[in-house]
Amino acid sequence: MENTRRILCLFGVALISLRTPTAMGAEDYLCDVTGAGRAEASGEFETSYFLKLVIGRQFSVDRKTGVMSGTLKNNYVQPPKLIDRGSKDNAFKVVTMDVFENTTNIYVLIIDEYIDGRNKPFVFLKNGSVYNGYCRHF
Repeated sequence: MENTRRILCLFGVALISLRTPTAMGAEDYLCDVTGAGRAEASGEFETSYFLKLVIGRQFSVDRKTGVMSGTLKNNYVQPPKLIDRGSKDNAFKVVTMDVFENTTNIYVLIIDEYIDGRNKPFVFLKNGSVYNGYCRHF
């Protein structure tokens, strides 16, 4: 009877640990944009009216694929290339390059996964525009 109780207890602990985000492994990100801007001809970093429209909005990131959805996106034509899934020592990194006959668009997302705490700072480069904020697992 005691062995049965121990086995059931261990089984219960195993089930609970499988339900936590760290055990699931996927842990997608939900991100809040807190700033946006671009370098102007003066060399100053400025925020235009259109860039301000994304401040305070959210996007999500699939950690398996690197695909961003919501206010900011990185999967218009080509799928993103996941460079690093992030860890306690490294940032999560994704690069996308859309090449057309007359132009190329580049998107780079870096989320500082190694930062302790719930909020993980991010920087997103969309050609010459830079967005920043924080992400958290969900």
